[in-house]
Amino acid sequence: MIRDAIARLRDRGYGFMALAMRVKLAELERFANLTLFALDDQAIFVGGGHHYVSALRFHIVPDHRLTHADLLRLRPGMILPTLAGEGQSLVVTNGAGSASAYNIDVSINYIPIKELDVVVNSRIAVHDVYMPFPRPRLNLANLAASVAAASAVQTSTCSVGGPFGDCPSSAMTSPKRQVAPGE
Repeated sequence: MIRDAIARLRDRGYGFMALAMRVKLAELERFANLTLFALDDQAIFVGGGHHYVSALRFHIVPDHRLTHADLLRLRPGMILPTLAGEGQSLVVTNGAGSASAYNIDVSINYIPIKELDVVVNSRIAVHDVYMPFPRPRLNLANLAASVAAASAVQTSTCSVGGPFGDCPSSAMTSPKRQVAPGE
């Protein structure tokens, strides 16, 4: 499934992401599911690419396959873990129940999703973003709380653990799939 996603990304103009996934294949195969936020090759070469290349792990959510429908259900202020490690999470800044003057369905760390579901299979969902996600300069909990307060919804945290960590509803993500050896 991951190899299929790599080939499809390469064919759709995401050669850098395909190459990065191929290099990190052994690490990525450890996870039951993944959500990747990718820049297309043109965006990488025209501008913003250096920051994206150096922060690639910050654009991968492990153990969660978040399709377009799943992303639309996420509430502003929800925290998504990344491969970058502890304290290096993403924050949903526009999502379910939030109004946007620009008709933006979903934004993460204030960056709107450019194209949803670029590649989706039973283990992986890839979405195109306009530019690399900025790392929050504020305390992540404060950022999540301020986004949630601005959207008048309750802040949620999702960590790796259950169907979607400790989130209140497991219906917010596509079901996890067990990884068979060699898949």
